[in-house]
Amino acid sequence: MKIKLSKIVSCTLVCTGVFSAIGAGMYARTQASDSDLDVSLSAVTPTAASCQAFLVNHDARGGQLALLQDGREVVYSNALFTFPADNSYASLYFVDVQENGYLRFQADVGLHSAVRSKGGEVEFKVFADGVQVYASGTVTHETEAQSVDVDLEGVEVLQLVVDAKGSNTNDQAVWGNARFTTAGSTPYLAVDDLEFNQSWQVTPENLLEYVSARDAHGNDITDSVTYETDYRGQESGTFSVTYTAADQAGNTHSRTVDLVVTGEDYTGELSVDRLRKPWASYLYHGRGTLGTQGKKAWDLMLAQVLDFDPSQWTLTTRWNEEVYEMDVDLQAHGIFTTTEEMRALSSMFLDDEPRTFILKDWSCELTTKDGLVSHVKMWAKKSQADQYDAMLTQIEGNTQRMLAEYQPDMTEAQGLYYVSNAYKRWVKYGNNGQLLSDSLGNGVAVCGGNARGYIYLSQRLGSKSVWGRSGSHAWSFTKLVDEKAWFKTDLLSGAFLAPGVNGEGNLSVGGSYKPRHYKWFVFGREQYDKSLLRYPAVSEPGPGAV
Repeated sequence: MKIKLSKIVSCTLVCTGVFSAIGAGMYARTQASDSDLDVSLSAVTPTAASCQAFLVNHDARGGQLALLQDGREVVYSNALFTFPADNSYASLYFVDVQENGYLRFQADVGLHSAVRSKGGEVEFKVFADGVQVYASGTVTHETEAQSVDVDLEGVEVLQLVVDAKGSNTNDQAVWGNARFTTAGSTPYLAVDDLEFNQSWQVTPENLLEYVSARDAHGNDITDSVTYETDYRGQESGTFSVTYTAADQAGNTHSRTVDLVVTGEDYTGELSVDRLRKPWASYLYHGRGTLGTQGKKAWDLMLAQVLDFDPSQWTLTTRWNEEVYEMDVDLQAHGIFTTTEEMRALSSMFLDDEPRTFILKDWSCELTTKDGLVSHVKMWAKKSQADQYDAMLTQIEGNTQRMLAEYQPDMTEAQGLYYVSNAYKRWVKYGNNGQLLSDSLGNGVAVCGGNARGYIYLSQRLGSKSVWGRSGSHAWSFTKLVDEKAWFKTDLLSGAFLAPGVNGEGNLSVGGSYKPRHYKWFVFGREQYDKSLLRYPAVSEPGPGAV
């Protein structure tokens, strides 16, 4: 199962697997078959732009861009032209720096020397992951071009800023020969740190599940990705995985990430403190489908919701009831994500993590800055938030009754079957219950709450499950590690580990229902063999580690 990440353009201006042997040696960070190559920023679309004007390779009159060097005008065939907003600044963002294999950023900066009216005054600044790494000082039309050279090792987001320094009169700024350096025709490679709670979840398919790669021409080469790791199975701790993408010309791009196996068993009784923390990231399908910045936003928001502290937030009235307004400042935490990512996140993480039941109507409000999301607001119901610990305790008591059906030597499918049967016998249909607090809290729920209860029990068993719906009905999908596929479970209709069909139902994305994530599913083609559900097992052993 592979996802295809694409760069999203957002402007606030008006302008035109292959498995490699476990335990083998590690690759270098980046390899290529040819020498370093410069990628002109005039050929790279910014992720977001905020300015009065942003042009590529020419000024507002269509003329060539020039800077003052050694007392004379030097024309640039490749350059960026930015004009700050009134008494403000111009800002360009480039994310996916590591994914693209960019090693350095370089440019010559100054005010456009061909402008007829002089008198401009600006300051050029460069930020790497929100930290300023370059400042030009005050630049006028008499200032010679300055060279910028920034090391991008470990950087995910690059921001280019032109500060108008009070007035934007004649502030026609030029980033001459602005370029990224890569190691040859470096492929794009998107990989992220991995976290599992149990060793049996660590399989080749799961290590490659959310990897994405393409060559310098944009062709998908995800199937070429291989990896090597020092993980040897049946262990917990922190390990490394080095992924390598290779194109047909032999150009490669390697990146190393952390692989964490916590060794934590969620089937035992958990304290309220533990229930206020997220599970291992493997269990959150929605998180895996996001980009690097979206994942950071997910982790921050989910942690704040689960470990809810009413003293941090403002109590207000919304929807004719008292709610806590949670205003999360993403950019203050160094997170720079697009509105599309945040709209997907705001829906998916609520359905992947049923413990977020305190949120009101699953609503989010986004505030943007420079074309990227700066703040996200969520609202927690006071009536539920004030009783959050008590409800978690009640849910945990009922959860333990269901988990009592689980035996450590059960297969993954057997555990799901016996625990879900106990759940099905207990929960009643009704009361319009859509939440975990309805199904596993009070034992009365309709399809939405019923599905969320099953997802929660699946997660406690270490299985990845997601919430889906079509029209007015909801159910869930579960990924079986041994089967390397997803299966549909709808306890209300009697379907358990049934074959899924691409396009059947939709996951909730940004308040609407689109088949955005279904194309990444590999559905089981047949009903799971029910004879294998009997316990003790008559044939197949439990899930095996790599």
